[in-house]
Amino acid sequence: MREKRAIKPSNNRKTIRSCSKIIGWCQDIKPCDRRRIPHLKKKVKITLEQETFNLNMLLIFEVEPAL
Repeated sequence: MREKRAIKPSNNRKTIRSCSKIIGWCQDIKPCDRRRIPHLKKKVKITLEQETFNLNMLLIFEVEPAL
């Protein structure tokens, strides 16, 4: 099964590293919008080496667990 998560990447780099494959969407959001998941605007493929993200960016990604 696929698992959907919404996280702040700056605080969860280990989570991102431990995933086998990540397909994600990112969007800049206002502080008042953090409670809800924003509309998916931009589709981004994230590699395991990519660790730097904007602090105000909410990262929404689907995780395909390793077999």
